[in-house]
Amino acid sequence: MLSVVIDITEPFTSDLTQRFGQMPVGNVPSQDILLYSIFGGALMGVGLGLVFKFGATTGGTDLAARIINHIFPAFTMGEILLVIDTSVIVLATVVFRSFQLGLYAILTLFISSKVIDAILEGVNFAKAVLIISDHSEDIAERIMNDLDRGVTALEGTGMYTGNNKKVLLCVLNRGQISMLKSIVKSIDQKAFIILADVREVLGEGFKNYD
Repeated sequence: MLSVVIDITEPFTSDLTQRFGQMPVGNVPSQDILLYSIFGGALMGVGLGLVFKFGATTGGTDLAARIINHIFPAFTMGEILLVIDTSVIVLATVVFRSFQLGLYAILTLFISSKVIDAILEGVNFAKAVLIISDHSEDIAERIMNDLDRGVTALEGTGMYTGNNKKVLLCVLNRGQISMLKSIVKSIDQKAFIILADVREVLGEGFKNYD
């Protein structure tokens, strides 16, 4: 299907070919290639993301990415594919002697890798928060009442002081972060806050289970 669709869509590039077909590849106006790089990378990412999501590959470098991801799951499919394809682009840049096109190709791959990871692992739309404070109960109560978010208390021990403390864990929408900071600041200005991106949240108040 990939090969067939490439041939079917080739006539859509005829306008560019007629205008710049006689020019060296590296001299095609940058504004046209920039648009093609951005939108081409996004479309390619959507296509590959859907293919990967259902456990398939197109039989190219993405097959190698699938194997590496199986061995080293800490790296995402998008990251692995970006590294592999960038290596190919570097070699192609040397062969075709077009540093400009090489950079555009890497831009396309970068956009594609981000779209792939967004489809496979979800978009970063939430934040996980860890709060360490001597006033954890007051902070938790304000979060539950003012932000309408659940809070979990984890038992923690300060290794330097040896004191036991409750570490608060909650997940918020990004729009609620500023209000959370205001709540914590109003109660305990010495509190320690850790914010981390969350790719996907399943459960009450967020996304339902499939």
